[in-house]
This record gives sequence, C-alpha cells and structure tokens, in this order.
Amino acid sequence: QAGFFVCAEPDNVDVVVINTCGFIAPAKAEALEAIKQAAACKAAGTVKKVIVAGCLPERLGAELFSQADGIDTIVGLGHRDAIARIIEKTLTSKQPAVYLDRLCETIHDDRARMLITPRHWAYLRISEGCDHRCSFCTIPAIRGPFRSKPRELILAEATELVSAGVVELNIIAQDSSYYGRDLKIKNGLATIAAELEKIPNLKWIRLMYLYPTGINEKLIETIAKSERIVHYFDIPIQHINNKILKDMRRP
Repeated sequence: QAGFFVCAEPDNVDVVVINTCGFIAPAKAEALEAIKQAAACKAAGTVKKVIVAGCLPERLGAELFSQADGIDTIVGLGHRDAIARIIEKTLTSKQPAVYLDRLCETIHDDRARMLITPRHWAYLRISEGCDHRCSFCTIPAIRGPFRSKPRELILAEATELVSAGVVELNIIAQDSSYYGRDLKIKNGLATIAAELEKIPNLKWIRLMYLYPTGINEKLIETIAKSERIVHYFDIPIQHINNKILKDMRRP
C-alpha cells in the first residue's frame, strides 16, 4: 500500500527491518546476531538502512544503539502500524531515530497482514500485554498491561482470514483465558470462541496459551459441545511444588 516491496533476502535493498524478541537470553542473542549481519550488509553497501523493531527496543530502549552498531532507527511495539512512514523518514534522515511511546494504549488491527504460516492456518491474536506479575517474566514490562482486542475486530480479522483460504485459527495471547476481563465481559474466551465457530468454512479453532486459573465450567462446556474447537488445552508448564509456584508468582 505504501509502495514498498518485501524481498526474500536482505541483499541490495533499501531497508532491512528486523523484528525482534527480547523475552529470553537466546532470543536476544539471536536478534543481536541478525542486527550484526544487517550492519555488515550496510557496511558493504548492499543495504542502505537498518531498522530494529519489536520487543528488544521496548526492553533496551536507546541503549540498543550502544549494544549493536549500524542501527539507524529503533521502533517499539506501539508504532508497528506506522512502519511504512518510519521507513520513509529513515531513508531520508542522517540521524538515528527512536519511536518508543504509545505502547500501553495500542490495540493492533491485524487485518490485511502478510501471512508467514502455511495458507491453510493462521494465528489470531485476541489481546495485547499481560496483567500477571510472574517473578521470572519480563512480558508486562515489554508489552504493557493486558488489553483485549475488541470483539468486532477479532471477528472481522477471522472472517478475512477464512475468506483467504484459512481453515484453522490458532487463538493466541499472553493469556488467552484472561480475554475480556478488562472489558467486563463474563466468560470472555468462551464467548468469543463460540462466535468464531459460527464463521462459515472455518473448520478448526485451537485455543492456545491458557492458564489454569482461567479455565472454568463455561469454557469446558463450550469446548465439549463444539465440533470446531479442538478438544484439548494448551497450558504453559507450571510446577508441581507449591513453594516454587509461590516464588514464581504464577497466577
């Protein structure tokens, strides 16, 4: 829409945009290695500008410039949808730029996105951020507080994906079972799942990233009665020891 084209390889291109994860040490190391490779291409003259986006800029801020050479612009999660405008500014600027505000208010509209999964299935994010305060986790600091995506937006995106040939939706969030609580929706996940299964030509719905505290009788009943919601729970590993769970501050 903005006139840019996505290339398969970062060679002889105007801009390399590196979308990063900053949650765990191996992901950070992988991101820094990708930045190093892009910077090498820039030094060789096959890349003009390097933009680093996603969670690592949220975690490190402007400190990222000192941890990796060759970066022209860093972009936080709240500016994801402005990436085309940011690319245009980066191409004409000689000064490093930082875009890191607006995180906590952002609810992304994920329609019209380019799928990186096989064409028959896709992820469907139903919320942003997390309100849990697990002692080992940096996600709330990186992605902000929990914000449910509005029902209308979820259904519109799901309908668009199915119209494009997707037959399986994987529902994701930091905690999918928390969906709707900030909007005062009772049994939020069960409610939105029941609405999703009404979409014609959608065959499977997988509920990912559930927490035990969010699984109630209504959700179990909704899944049990459904012919489209896959009959299993995807739950992050907790712990068998109550003291460890308390120290972890697991919900």
